[in-house]
Order: sequence, then structure tokens, then C-alpha cells
Amino acid sequence: MEFSLGHPEPMNKGMYLKKSRAALLRVGILAMLLMAGYNTLAQSRFSMSVDAAPVYELLRYKSTITDFEPTNISGFQAGTSLHFRLAPRWSVSSGLWLEWKRDKNVGFGSYSDWSIHQYKVPLLAHYQLPDKRLTPFFRGGLVLDKYIYSIYSNYKQTETITLMNFEVAPQLKYLLGAGGKYRFNEHLAAIVQPTFIYGARSGQRNYQMSLQTQLLFQF
Repeated sequence: MEFSLGHPEPMNKGMYLKKSRAALLRVGILAMLLMAGYNTLAQSRFSMSVDAAPVYELLRYKSTITDFEPTNISGFQAGTSLHFRLAPRWSVSSGLWLEWKRDKNVGFGSYSDWSIHQYKVPLLAHYQLPDKRLTPFFRGGLVLDKYIYSIYSNYKQTETITLMNFEVAPQLKYLLGAGGKYRFNEHLAAIVQPTFIYGARSGQRNYQMSLQTQLLFQF
């Protein structure tokens, strides 16, 4: 008895092309869905802001011997932040702010000039009410404050004293802000917030007020 296994019938060329096109089409649709999902996720989660603010700061010094007069300094702050949206109303952000401040004091027979340059690294949580074109916006968190350098000069009729300080330890401060967010379109918004920052270390208290203005770009 003989058995013949034979050979499988070759696949029709038209059928092969048809199946190949269907497979490619499925891969293409899957890739487009993945890209659309990624773009949607990125647009809904990440944004970047350009930040600027005029600042006013009150410094109080106290020693074991006496209390010094409060020092008032004012200046300007500028930087950028990266925002990540956790939920429709909640987001977090971090970034880098550079700050320039100066205080002048004209006294009898002398003139003093104090210039401060420092940077801040904020780590903040944000909350906003329902997403309308104009909505209340709140934030709070921590700010790492570090002096780059400070220069103090005192000019008298007979001599000039100049002190430069580079080695100042970083300081952790607390931030609270409340204001409003205005949405121009789905990719651009503006945030304006009166902001208060408080910090304390041995013999020193810092109270800073600013009007934080942010231009927010949605990816």
C-alpha cells in the first residue's frame, strides 16, 4: 500500500497580498491609536510656564543682645516652571526662579547699598475650580531658597566698607498663593496670583510678598 503526502497547495498571490495589506492596515491603525493616546495624555498632563513677579521682602533680625530695625528690600523675580496635571483640578510644578533685590539707605554722613542675588527652587501643588475661561486658582508648597551672593556697601565721608557674602546655607521656606487663571485657548493661559513666602532661621525672619504672573503653554 502506498501513501502520498503530496505538497501543500501554494497560496494564491492575490490572497497573500490581501492578507498582507490587512495586517499592515491593522498595524497602522494601532500605531495611530497609540500616537493619539500619547498626544492626548501629553496635552492633558504637561505644560510649561514663564514666570515673573515684582517682590517686596521684610527682614527681621534678632540677637541675644538686641533687636535690629526691620530691613525692607524690593526687586524682581523671573524664571520658568514645568507643570504636571494629576487630575482635572489638581496639578504640581517645579522650576527655577532667579531673584534680584536691592535696598538703599541714606543716613547722616553715610550711604549704604545692599544688593542680593539668589535663586529659588519651588515644589508646589495647585488647585483650580471647574475648568472655565476664568477660574480661581490656588497653590501652596515649599521653596528652597539659596543666595548666589550678596554685596553690602557703606559709604562714609572718610571711608568705604564693602562686604561680599557667597556662603549662605540654603533655606526652606513656605509659599501660599491665591489668584485667578484665564484661558485664552486650549494651548495658552495666564495666571496672576498675590503670593506670600515665609522663612525662618536662627535670629532671622523673612516675609516676602509678590505678584506672581505666569504665562502657561500647554503641550
